[in-house]
Amino acid sequence: LARRMWRLMVNQANYADHVIVPSAHFAAKLRGQGVTSPLTVLSNGLEDSVLDQLTGARPRVPDGGLRVMWCGRVSPEKRPEVLIEALAQLPGSVTADLYGEGLALAATRRLIGRLGLAGRVRLHGAVPQSEVLAASLDHDVFVSTSYDFDNQPMVILEAIASGLPVVISDPDLGESIPDGGFVATAEPTAAALAAELRRLLDTPERVTAMSRALLADAGGAAQQTHLDGLLAVYRGLLASRSNA
Repeated sequence: LARRMWRLMVNQANYADHVIVPSAHFAAKLRGQGVTSPLTVLSNGLEDSVLDQLTGARPRVPDGGLRVMWCGRVSPEKRPEVLIEALAQLPGSVTADLYGEGLALAATRRLIGRLGLAGRVRLHGAVPQSEVLAASLDHDVFVSTSYDFDNQPMVILEAIASGLPVVISDPDLGESIPDGGFVATAEPTAAALAAELRRLLDTPERVTAMSRALLADAGGAAQQTHLDGLLAVYRGLLASRSNA
């Protein structure tokens, strides 16, 4: 399946006059897979209507526990089981809310039951975006368990804009996150994720500092910034065509 997906993306990209990709690490992967079309790296942006909903009482210090948020397609490549297995290694004061649906939802629910975590993990399924945005203001940390797959998850941009500290399993995803606002696990394993979450649980002041670091740079996710960059690429291409 992965090979077919890459082949499709490479063929599409090589038929294009120019390719825009939101992250440098994914641009490098496209090159490595055989894309020869010109590439521009341009980060995605969040609409003003989204940013307006991401104003709240940040930053705050976790009060004796850690509320973890996970959001995305609940499918094997997103590795939701890594978070569930990590939670089983942590005290009961660490809880998690997972938002999204997908092929691995039933397997994730069975794993939660098998590990005795039904009281600490809530599967919300598919919900309106407004509920996801509200949740990002009501949790202590956002966890991404994806590894060597994602490009630039929009949910991470939303976490940045809301001041929600991020823990990633894939260090490549740190490219889009302000310094000081995230931590990357030493390995893409449940044990490594549990270790990072335990550190944050034990040092709540660090969670607050991470939140401040994100909020100091949250304006970079504005849709206008993305639009300005996009228009600059199009104008450059049109100018080069005219000169030719």
